[in-house]
Amino acid sequence: MPRKKSLRLPPRVRTWEINDGKDVTPASALVDVHYMKLGIHKLWNPQRLHRLCGVLQLTPHEVASLVMLSHQDMDKFLSTGNFPSIVSWALTLIETCIVPNTLKDYPIPEGDSLLPIDHVTAS
Repeated sequence: MPRKKSLRLPPRVRTWEINDGKDVTPASALVDVHYMKLGIHKLWNPQRLHRLCGVLQLTPHEVASLVMLSHQDMDKFLSTGNFPSIVSWALTLIETCIVPNTLKDYPIPEGDSLLPIDHVTAS
């Protein structure tokens, strides 16, 4: 008898927010504030992803594979226009490594970095 196919639920897309509660440390709060100021969670949309694909000369599915995301999930995010914060962060990391400071809407201010290492080690 054939086995029933299990339905694959789409990942829960959650908007990024600052962590709170008893497990927050000064370092984690500084990192959260750093990413909130950069606005990475609001940065990515289908147009920006297609622009990145053009620069990299890759398809959206190939970029999805670069960030360990299933092609189905990438299709879902492209169709809704909503990218989870961790996907936005990974895409921004690729963008900042490949085309730093060449785009008019580059998310990282000059003198700052995507990775808030200096913020964490200063606390």
